[in-house]
Amino acid sequence: MSKLEELQMDGVFMGKADNWVMHPYSQVNSSSSSSSIFDLDLGNNKLNSSLYNWLFPLTSNKLENLNLDGNNQFTGSLSNDIQHFSSLNYLDLYNNRLNGTISEKVWQLPKLQTLDISSNSLQGGISKNIRNSKIWDIDVSNNSLQEVDSEVYMSKVAMIDMSSNNIYGTIPNISSTVIWLDLSKNRLYGGLSFLCGHVVNPDLYYLDLSNNSLTGKIPDCLWHFKELQLLDLGYNKLFGKIPSSVNLLKNLKELYLNNNNFSGQLPLSLSSCTKLILIDLGANGFSGSVPFWIGEKLSLLYALSLTSNNFSGTIPSQLCQLANLHLLDLSKNNLHGTIPRCLSNLTAMVQEGLSSYQPNVRLCGLPVSKYCPGDKELQIPPILGENNGDDDKENIWFYIGGAIGFAIGFWTVCIVLLVYNPGRRAFFHFMNTLESWIYVKVMVFISKLQRVTGR
Repeated sequence: MSKLEELQMDGVFMGKADNWVMHPYSQVNSSSSSSSIFDLDLGNNKLNSSLYNWLFPLTSNKLENLNLDGNNQFTGSLSNDIQHFSSLNYLDLYNNRLNGTISEKVWQLPKLQTLDISSNSLQGGISKNIRNSKIWDIDVSNNSLQEVDSEVYMSKVAMIDMSSNNIYGTIPNISSTVIWLDLSKNRLYGGLSFLCGHVVNPDLYYLDLSNNSLTGKIPDCLWHFKELQLLDLGYNKLFGKIPSSVNLLKNLKELYLNNNNFSGQLPLSLSSCTKLILIDLGANGFSGSVPFWIGEKLSLLYALSLTSNNFSGTIPSQLCQLANLHLLDLSKNNLHGTIPRCLSNLTAMVQEGLSSYQPNVRLCGLPVSKYCPGDKELQIPPILGENNGDDDKENIWFYIGGAIGFAIGFWTVCIVLLVYNPGRRAFFHFMNTLESWIYVKVMVFISKLQRVTGR
């Protein structure tokens, strides 16, 4: 196997086969280059040995891609021994049991471009030395990292995922190379002034800063981000109005501003974001009417949540034009009037039932059980899970079972009568006796009836 160059064994559940992997190389020391493997994929197995007990005997200047991700149970840390992989380009250790800190040697690997060490138990932080590396895609999410040097954001990295850690501090200026930034679920604070930095990449298309403690207003410089497709600022402490520069986010598909303290009316400029598929503005202080232009301009909308705000007025009938709309939540506002009939047929309305509208106590019409002026009869459509589909199936099987039982019983009697002579004679004797008994009973009843009526 000394000439083996590529080994793909993803998802074969090797269990304790790590000894098999180690054995051919057990005599290979860290300076040897006898191994020819350049691509090793053992992801999604159940390997559970210490990472370095068998990994580093595979050391080779030729190893470029190493994938040990998913449902493995490797232990240990990213120690200085990682430096032996001088040709490593891709390293994936996602979803293991690595702990300790990240060695400085990781950032010194001369060819490493993609690093995924997410979903482990790593601590410490990310060193400023990453700025000197060639890494352009780094995922350290779902760990216990606490510190990130400010120069990390100014590195050559294009895709940064540091979500679900314990990172504390403000967000500094972002490098002009970053196109994907996920810092959600940390302990970040401060404002969003970094968005207006002159070095921010105009090609940034993914920005998730949700579930932090960010404060202040959204700066009116969104014109920077004409390629932005997802903006998630939910679950922070932001306030103010949606800036008018939002109209330049022509490629925006998902907008999450939920669970903040935003206020004011929804700006007409938002109608220019015609590629929007999902809007969540719930749990804020937005007011005014539900804009009619949502139905006229945002034709691709799949989900719209305006719950827990201060919207008033009626529900615009233009929402009926949203042919792709499946989820609509207008609950906990001050809406009144008749619910447009078309909305009662939406999948979302059937799934969510009354909860999508309550407690807008002055709303009437389907699906709420409240008459509107001029209604003759209120027919509430069946709620998903309460339809008669299951009952119909049970009825069908009831009749089928009854028919089968009748047929079996009928033909059983016929066969017995045809084959078994004593039984046939007894049956006809019984029928004659029964006929006579019925005749007598009927005649007696008629006689009594005639005496009572005097006829």
